[in-house]
Amino acid sequence: MNSIRMIWIGLMLLVCVTVGYGADGFAQNVTGGEGGLVVSPVTAIEFENYVESDDPLIIQVSGTIDLGLGDGNGKVHIRPNKTIRGVDPNATIIGNLAFENDYPIQNVIIERLNITNPDGYGEGDGITIARVGEIYVHHCNIFDCDDGCVDISREADNVTVAWCKFYYTGNNGHNFVNLIGAGDSHTGDLGKLHVTFHHNWWGMNCVERMLSVRYGRAHIYNNYYSCPGNNYCTRSRLYAECLIENNYFNGVDEPYVLYITEGDPEGKIAASGNVLMNTTGEVHPGTDIVFEPPYPYSLDKGEDVPARVQRGAGVDGIDNPDLPAPGLGRITRQWWDNISGSTVSELTGHQNYPDNPTGSQVISSLLEPHDWGNAFGSRLIGYLYPPQTGDYTFWLASANQSELWLSTDGDPNNAARIAVVAGSTNPFAWESGPQESPVILLEAGKKYYLEVLHKGGDSGLDHLSVAWAGPKLPRQLVAGIYLSPWPNRFAGDYSQDGMVNFIDLARLMSLWLLDDCHLTAAVDLNGDCVSDDYELMSLLGNWLAGEPDLTPPAAPTRVWALGEDGQVKLEWDDNTEEDLAGYAVYRSEDPNQGYVRLTETLITSSSFTDLNVENGTTYYYVIAAIDFSGNRSANSLEVSATPNGGGIRIVTFQEDAIGYCYVDGFIEDEHAGFTGTGYANTDNATGKGIVWKVNIPVDDLYQFTWRFANGSSARSARLLINGIEIVSSLDFPATGAWTTWSEVSVDVVPETGILEIRLEATSSGGLANVDFMQITGENPQPLNCQ
Repeated sequence: MNSIRMIWIGLMLLVCVTVGYGADGFAQNVTGGEGGLVVSPVTAIEFENYVESDDPLIIQVSGTIDLGLGDGNGKVHIRPNKTIRGVDPNATIIGNLAFENDYPIQNVIIERLNITNPDGYGEGDGITIARVGEIYVHHCNIFDCDDGCVDISREADNVTVAWCKFYYTGNNGHNFVNLIGAGDSHTGDLGKLHVTFHHNWWGMNCVERMLSVRYGRAHIYNNYYSCPGNNYCTRSRLYAECLIENNYFNGVDEPYVLYITEGDPEGKIAASGNVLMNTTGEVHPGTDIVFEPPYPYSLDKGEDVPARVQRGAGVDGIDNPDLPAPGLGRITRQWWDNISGSTVSELTGHQNYPDNPTGSQVISSLLEPHDWGNAFGSRLIGYLYPPQTGDYTFWLASANQSELWLSTDGDPNNAARIAVVAGSTNPFAWESGPQESPVILLEAGKKYYLEVLHKGGDSGLDHLSVAWAGPKLPRQLVAGIYLSPWPNRFAGDYSQDGMVNFIDLARLMSLWLLDDCHLTAAVDLNGDCVSDDYELMSLLGNWLAGEPDLTPPAAPTRVWALGEDGQVKLEWDDNTEEDLAGYAVYRSEDPNQGYVRLTETLITSSSFTDLNVENGTTYYYVIAAIDFSGNRSANSLEVSATPNGGGIRIVTFQEDAIGYCYVDGFIEDEHAGFTGTGYANTDNATGKGIVWKVNIPVDDLYQFTWRFANGSSARSARLLINGIEIVSSLDFPATGAWTTWSEVSVDVVPETGILEIRLEATSSGGLANVDFMQITGENPQPLNCQ
């Protein structure tokens, strides 16, 4: 029977390899080498001869073909009507797959291949699609390319890239993945560059261009972005239109934004259904009107994207993957507030650990939110499911101390510490040392109890991430598809409707005595992979009981502070949670650290006046929301104010708060020493600037101050108020480093009323990095920019 079964599986795999995968998206009419001979090149020269022939062919690749050993110096020029297919997950092309430009309609399929080009053969890309059309690329691993992984430019058209993995094993300084449109001057691209990217996975060390689009019409849907430490994901540039639907952005910066070059018409973005999990930086509102796709397609829910893409993308991805069994796909995160220090022992020794966390949530990978809070400890807890039997290695990166524990099975009592960060690392810095585990043999089909302990310090600059590598698994974040959360302490509520009842009992009975780690993940409470008496008795113990509320409220938004004589006034937007109990206000005299709660009782309104202040001292504030179940939100963005006597007020305008409008560039947090959430970094061009909005009530002298860092040569700026130049030249001298901050001030007698303040670069280097603007004078009031 086993022999017959193996033959049947082999036949099915052969059918899958032979039949291929139906093209879709803008490349929906592509048929590749359908009807042509099936050939199997062994050498690079044979491969070149086949792909550069005029005949329709199905070219099957096995093993590794290094195009640098052929006649084309590492680059081939594919001619029309070809299917280039890997016959197993090891099939690899090293070099540059390009196209013969004399044939604008190519009708080419590239599928199930590993493609890499670390030595920069040809264009330096993995796949270069230029001056041709009708190309379908799917189920490939495209990695470690010297230039782009798949670049589409110079009047290329009707291209679909689907179910592919993109990643880099390190940072070569140019990890720029997918460029659509090569340059602003390529006006011939107008009306071309119709591309579809769906169900792709951008993984570790992808930095930019996922996608970067000029002129094109890009449909970007159901993709998974899990590349923390990136600069941005998708940019829409001049003349571009991007339709961005139901993607999942996990722990990345700048999910989708406009990028405007001076004098160019800006791109457009229409976005809907996207999931932004622990993202940072700018996100375009997605309200532009763009093209409608001229082809049928169906959307997965955004929250289902990680599981489907992680199962289906790449050379060994499953065709049309189902979602994993219920219970898989996430991990439990718990946290404890108001624990000082920077060591894990200060967390585990606290009176509230482990039974009384401040709050809990489920997250989609072993990646905590960055810069989440101050003086806290956290724990990631649940189970790990290795996809294949073999040797695995784990890595930790964190600020401050962290520990990774792993059991030999599903029992927490068998867990041992396998990696530790003794102090702090940079985010996603995987240097060898104690933060790297020993090699550990794990078995597919088993589940392993996993726990990560993290002590966030007092600086607010916290981060934690865990990566792993194993059989056919390059180093990457441990993704949700390989995880399940720690069982809810309200055992038995499998339907997650807040009540244990017959629905949950029926769910448990449907899995009764089933011994399968994956299928029982949602009901198994003791880590033995079996649904049995233990789970039944736990369920009956909570029969008809209601689940406690464990969901924290959202953090307060649009917080602002105003310093007056002997007081600081704070206001923020109302939290709309129905069971909100009130707010806690915290204050410090140091930015991003050392907060002290100001009142023992909760504040029930969305405003507060701090009377215990001294004139001339700058104070920093954060607000947290707390509900009647005791759940506490994360801290709000930090704001600051300086009380002053004599009717004079000092108002600080931070990014992402009332009064700050926008920057012709990006809000970044790469260089330390800033206050608030980051600093404004304009594009490097003359005329790029930053805009604020304020009400000036009195015809009097006001002082404008900017805190800045400038690690290069001096940069000049001008000050405009309501479009009129007030100061023609302000010097922002070099500060010696981008982490060294200084201030520059100017005295102005502005008009009274509502004013738009613009600081604008007068040189090609743009502005210095600007942390904040302050206005000192008679009662300046920050205004909503809208």
